Amino acid sequence: MTKMKNCNIENIPEGDCDSAIITSSNFESKGVPTERTITSIISKAKELADNDDAASSLVFDPYLGFMTHKMNLKFRPGRKMKELRQIVERFIQHQNCKKTYNELMEGKHLAKFLSGKEANQQESLKEHIFRYLRVFYRDSGFKVESCSRYSLEGNLGAKIVATQKWSENQKIPLLVGCLADISKEEERTLLQPGQNDFSIMYSCKKKCAQLWLGPAHSLAVQYNKAAMEASALILV
Repeated sequence: MTKMKNCNIENIPEGDCDSAIITSSNFESKGVPTERTITSIISKAKELADNDDAASSLVFDPYLGFMTHKMNLKFRPGRKMKELRQIVERFIQHQNCKKTYNELMEGKHLAKFLSGKEANQQESLKEHIFRYLRVFYRDSGFKVESCSRYSLEGNLGAKIVATQKWSENQKIPLLVGCLADISKEEERTLLQPGQNDFSIMYSCKKKCAQLWLGPAHSLAVQYNKAAMEASALILV
């Protein structure tokens, strides 16, 4: 399990947090030294893992042409990748998340992911799909590309690349990551060392492991080991 060092927490209100900000130092993307991402706090690691597998398979995978990192090692992609890619390409043109979600519903691409879920869980998945779609907003300031750097991903993964200059500590509002605390039991049931445990960081305040997923988790591929150890996470 990879642990992120030098974690600083500041300005967190009492009770549940709707949003948070991660600042990652030494981020390298076409000459951009530092990036900042919005992070939503999700209570259940399993729900986050399932939602991320679903959203990435519906948005990133058909766009990139291969299956990206999945928490469920038994996950199998759908058979309508060409149709899904066309849906993503249409979204790039019209930029309407709700319209694209309706297309996914009408094409029965969501059926297996929504089966057995309660209304609030369905809404959680919907919003996570929106997070992935917003990567393709024309004014996002970044894009997703394939990455062949890491053998743990079979040299076939995703990375986030800046398309404009970002200043140090500047917030990137459309680059979203999600955190969920992981219990010791969940570490045993959800994680397989060397296979799906490279989206894990460590909270110095809570003294526990956390699962970090969503589009922003692709930032991790931009770090070398030394840069990752020097990174700072700031939740606001």
